Amino acid sequence: MPDGGDPEYSNTGCYVGESHVGKLTFQNCRLDGFPDNGLYASSAVGRVNVVGGQYRNSGVSNIRVSGPSTVRGVLVHCDEARDGIENMRGIRLRGGRDIVVENSRVVIDAVTSSDGAITLAEWLDSATIRNTHITVNADDIPAIWAKAPGDDRGGGRRHPLQIRDVRIDGSASDGAAVRITERSGTLLANLCICQHGDDRDGIAVSDGSGTAVRRSDIAVSGDPLATEGASISRRDLSLQSANSGSGGGRCSGGYQASSER
Repeated sequence: MPDGGDPEYSNTGCYVGESHVGKLTFQNCRLDGFPDNGLYASSAVGRVNVVGGQYRNSGVSNIRVSGPSTVRGVLVHCDEARDGIENMRGIRLRGGRDIVVENSRVVIDAVTSSDGAITLAEWLDSATIRNTHITVNADDIPAIWAKAPGDDRGGGRRHPLQIRDVRIDGSASDGAAVRITERSGTLLANLCICQHGDDRDGIAVSDGSGTAVRRSDIAVSGDPLATEGASISRRDLSLQSANSGSGGGRCSGGYQASSER
């Protein structure tokens, strides 16, 4: 479905309804340029697996799922900011638990507006993002934003949200590469964050407790770790900031993915 929709109308590319209770797989699909979500599957109770394929330039989100679902091996790319296409998220994890995003590539070059390359909504209980490469070249847009939950969404788990083996790069200025908002117990491990646009922070954590950052390289122009009312457990970190006179530096490691899938 490469031709998309007219922004005059709130068209969705493909919608999976609330009555879906089995398992549905979208494999090697292409959905481009829809005003109201490309693949809209977050109402479904059953599992929706998104395997491979390309999703580009849709509003609200290019891929929108709830748990339990899997997004694996996809390319999501936003590089065309058309009037009437709003909040161009890459992947939106809307709700439920045990969503996995892995082995994927998300690129944000140009957008009308966006909450982030990958967003975790307030209704989400638990999710894992791993082995994924995110590039953000549009200013003040996070690569990953875990939003404040509406209530206690952790379900008693030690690490309900896990972000592992993720590489984040690009020229974005302002804001932070990763935002964790009131999400106690979040685990971030084996990250490589290299963003040198002006005033760009690495990981920004606000409120909550028990967030852990492990074995990660962060090289940004702002603060590598910015905290506000939150406690962070740190181990085996390489932190570089242009503001500290390090010249921005470089980071190694993290997941490497091809630019196209």
